[in-house]
Amino acid sequence: GNSLADELKRREPSTAEFSELEKYFTVAASEKLIHGDMKATNFLLSEEQLIILDLDAMREIKWHSHWRKLFLSDFVRFERNVYAANAVWLSPLRKLVVQLTENHS
Repeated sequence: GNSLADELKRREPSTAEFSELEKYFTVAASEKLIHGDMKATNFLLSEEQLIILDLDAMREIKWHSHWRKLFLSDFVRFERNVYAANAVWLSPLRKLVVQLTENHS
């Protein structure tokens, strides 16, 4: 696959790819996981499937307030990393992430 960073320099994510990103954040929130290294280069797109790399820093956080802070920090790094490439589609993803942090207490 190609890195998300490289792909987003050329185009917006497809509906299926965006759905894959939503699924990642939704599953991570439901399991109280943080990635720990949310660079766009740690995400590959292959035939509209999202492949996540560099999971050695991924961990489960037991306390909601601590998880929420780290999860939002993960997203901010992801957002900052892909923003320069293509920012149009980030707003709905940002809303989802905020909603997930409020709903998973």
